[in-house]
Amino acid sequence: MADAPSTLSPVFRLAHDYVDRVAELNPIAATSMGVPGHEEELPDLSPAGAQARIVHARETLAALRALTVAGERDRVAAEVMRERLELALELHETRDYLREVRVLGSPISAVRSVFDQMPRDSEEAWERIARRMQRIPEALAGARASLQTGLAEGVRAAQRQAREVARQARVWSGVAE
Repeated sequence: MADAPSTLSPVFRLAHDYVDRVAELNPIAATSMGVPGHEEELPDLSPAGAQARIVHARETLAALRALTVAGERDRVAAEVMRERLELALELHETRDYLREVRVLGSPISAVRSVFDQMPRDSEEAWERIARRMQRIPEALAGARASLQTGLAEGVRAAQRQAREVARQARVWSGVAE
């Protein structure tokens, strides 16, 4: 985790630390945001991973609410953070993370598409890709655990989406065209 520059206001320091922790908890987000240091990792897509991410959001929101906002920049930054964190909490309460099966925008498609965002300009870059690929079974096992928990608790994905994602996975794996 990179230290926040001491010149940052408390709001911007919190935002800086928040992004660093998001990158740790979701290395796919780190790649998307250009945060280095997580290129070989994949997130925990199990219910425990979702819990860790929502605890982080709750703690950050509580810390944000305790800060004194000084100036327009801080006010805007605090409002944006508050809106995003509150939305994350609301979405978590829907338990949608237990049924995230979609052709676009699901953990399964994110695991696949993160490789499209990774550099391929050196042997070292390809080695990072290979090491991240080795973690796919663990990441998908976590996604499966979330889906199984959802099924057990009556939080189900749409059958049409599940069938299409299964077809998509067969194509990605080379089993089907």
